[in-house]
Amino acid sequence: MKEVLQSVTGLLHSYAMLSDNQIDIKVEEDCFISINKIEFKQLLINIIKNALEASDVGKSVSVTANRNNHFIEIMIMDEGSGMSEVEIKALGTPFYSLKSNGTGLGLMICFNIVEKYDGEIFYNSSKGKGTTVTIRFLATNDQ
Repeated sequence: MKEVLQSVTGLLHSYAMLSDNQIDIKVEEDCFISINKIEFKQLLINIIKNALEASDVGKSVSVTANRNNHFIEIMIMDEGSGMSEVEIKALGTPFYSLKSNGTGLGLMICFNIVEKYDGEIFYNSSKGKGTTVTIRFLATNDQ
């Protein structure tokens, strides 16, 4: 988990700096899941990139990963303008996007990856307060 998260945040660091944003990462050592690394990176890139795009200039996106009983939880928190419940319910629908030039396909792919590995994805957001995306997968004990 730590290796992949550091790799993804390293890739997105320059993108974040375009808007004077930064990515803060905190990962527990014993976080392992059984997932295709390329698909996992795609999932994280899409979600973190969305968080950066939703964030106000100069704000941070926080990425944490920790073990919660038998699950690994990855949380991506932004300090953007947030979403309403109606907007959250439509996420993952093809061609639904809150971006002016978005297609909605990136999040649809994310939802499919999470489902493929029997994971769960939750959005917690309110207007004016930002968004927290929680992705949960079953933990594995091996590396």
